[in-house]
Amino acid sequence: MSFVEEAMSQPDTNSECLVTIVVTQRERFGLARRSLKSLIETADAPFELIYVDGRAPRRQRKFLEEATRRDGWRLIRRECYLPPNVARNLAIEQVRTKYIAFVDNDVLFEPGWLSALIDCAEDTGAALVSPVTCIGDPDRPGPQKIHFAGGTITVSERAGGKYFESRHNYESELLEEARHRMAREECDCVEFHCVLARRDLFDRAGPLDEDLRGSAEQYDVSLTAREHGGKVFFEPKAIVTYVVGPPLAWSELPYFCVRWSDAWAVHARIMFHRKWQFDGNMSGIRFIRSHRLDGFWSLTRRLETVIGWRLSRWTSRLLFRLFEGVGLRRALAGTQQYERLDDVHDVNPAEGPPPELERRAPAQ
Repeated sequence: MSFVEEAMSQPDTNSECLVTIVVTQRERFGLARRSLKSLIETADAPFELIYVDGRAPRRQRKFLEEATRRDGWRLIRRECYLPPNVARNLAIEQVRTKYIAFVDNDVLFEPGWLSALIDCAEDTGAALVSPVTCIGDPDRPGPQKIHFAGGTITVSERAGGKYFESRHNYESELLEEARHRMAREECDCVEFHCVLARRDLFDRAGPLDEDLRGSAEQYDVSLTAREHGGKVFFEPKAIVTYVVGPPLAWSELPYFCVRWSDAWAVHARIMFHRKWQFDGNMSGIRFIRSHRLDGFWSLTRRLETVIGWRLSRWTSRLLFRLFEGVGLRRALAGTQQYERLDDVHDVNPAEGPPPELERRAPAQ
């Protein structure tokens, strides 16, 4: 029996709650409150929720603790910065529902998104289901622009090598103009801004690859699902928006900079190509090294009026390296001092705040 046939034949053992929503930080912390509010207001199917927090600043950490106690979510915390796949794997170990909806903490949701993803998975037996992901801010005036609406992967053999290329379907098109042309269909890849995954995919394929620290993990999970006989689908009735802006707070910059550092994001691209034995075409690295300066765009624009474009860019690169160093130290802070699951806890209103993390002696 194939993966899809077995998935379609599995009985629904939990009719009340089919999905656990796993929220992880993408590149910042300050949009988490707004994202969670949108999630709660628009989710139209029963769900459990796990939030994975890797050293959020004090204000966000306090909000997460209060919200978890109040609403009965599960909070997983590490006192170090977490690569995205490391954070997701911590949650996967705790999930017992049929599906997992992975979402970033800078995403806003339109009504019906959750049931649409579940319906697609139930109807098709898909291992992964992607929504329409717009980019911008839906609360600002102006039309919504599509960032990703299913993706296409091309692997070609030429000039003695195997080359990987990817394309975002409908990218940069306006949602209202493209909506009538979109239909539920099988595609090649998803994005982790928001994706529904079948839980037993990870029983078959193993956990997400933690060596892909900050990039290419979306392509890896898509190729892995297909390698294990799973289908990847796009569902146009589910719509979310990846929010860009406002400017990063100073307290967010260390994580942003390590998230897009050579040690995380560029390393991940290199390891992805090695893992799947792809040659050349490292265009993703150009995006990484361009995007990392977006964290300083507000400062760069102000400096440009005083010291000119060239010096303002140089200053932004210098600041990136300084904050990257801080971020890398914070990322390494917990690697030897904490066991992976010491800080997993359920918060019960009757029990008060979460317990203090248990410190371990560094590994010898």
